[in-house]
Amino acid sequence: RNETFKYVKTPWYIWIDHDDLLEGGQFIKEDIEQLQQRPEFHGIWCPYWYAVDDYGNCTTLHSRERIIRLDHKFRWQGRVHEVLLPDGPGVWYRDNRIVWKHLRGYADKTERNLRLLFLDFYERPDDPRVWLYIAHQYFAGGEWLKALDWYERFAMDQRGVLPERWQACCYMSRAYRRLGDCNAALKWAFMALSMAPMWADGHLQLAESYRQLGEWTSAVYWAENARRQEVPPEPAFINPIEHKIEASHVLAVCSSMLGDYDRAVQETERCLLDMPTDKGLLKNLKLFQDAKSRKELRDSFALVAPSFGDKKLIALSRRLNGLQK
Repeated sequence: RNETFKYVKTPWYIWIDHDDLLEGGQFIKEDIEQLQQRPEFHGIWCPYWYAVDDYGNCTTLHSRERIIRLDHKFRWQGRVHEVLLPDGPGVWYRDNRIVWKHLRGYADKTERNLRLLFLDFYERPDDPRVWLYIAHQYFAGGEWLKALDWYERFAMDQRGVLPERWQACCYMSRAYRRLGDCNAALKWAFMALSMAPMWADGHLQLAESYRQLGEWTSAVYWAENARRQEVPPEPAFINPIEHKIEASHVLAVCSSMLGDYDRAVQETERCLLDMPTDKGLLKNLKLFQDAKSRKELRDSFALVAPSFGDKKLIALSRRLNGLQK
């Protein structure tokens, strides 16, 4: 990659992988013309849609440095999950209109990527960024305990940037839940919250952990909190659709367990706006609607029951198949 700089004859440099699609390219010229007289800018960061679901919703968003000016000196670092590093200070411009979209589906590259990452680690054993991406790769491969070791090492090192250290804590919370240790999951979710209370995912991890523990009221509290928080800035990975609907999913399940079937139905319908044919959501919606109908019938029975005599009450209760409880 560093060799490519020798062959670029233009003042600006853009990079794109063979399996990516560039949308909004018509805005590049406009941006470059604006930045040409602003030498403090290294270049332009753009959104990268790395993965999408069956409905076209982005599920992994990761902004990157994509368009750079070559009167600033840069070098590529890393064999995989590489990054462009400027040789001097400067700032970046961001344009959300210019989007890179990954075209291929998910392919498991865990073994290959780990080999390359450990080559980087042997060369730069004290580089926190290498630790972080080793953790990410183990997490992607479902090796939770190994991921946890590397995430903790990274999160507790003050040299890492705040969004990435915060996200490492959130991923540790997820990994511990996968291992069935919700108390440890809560610990790291609270650690994320202490680092950045203004970003949503720490609140969501608390909500999910309390839901898994069956502490429905606490789960509702943190899910509602999550809705009021912000999406983190780059370089954190973002799941926009999860940020949009995960709180609703938690609220639907926990509301149903608390007997609030109206809200359970409303929150599930909210999820279905973005995932209209999801089988799990459709199944839950029917369950919540049925439970809502049964509750309405029970409430109606309880309202009129005092006016009935014993024989009529017993007959009605049998017909309602026990719904008087």
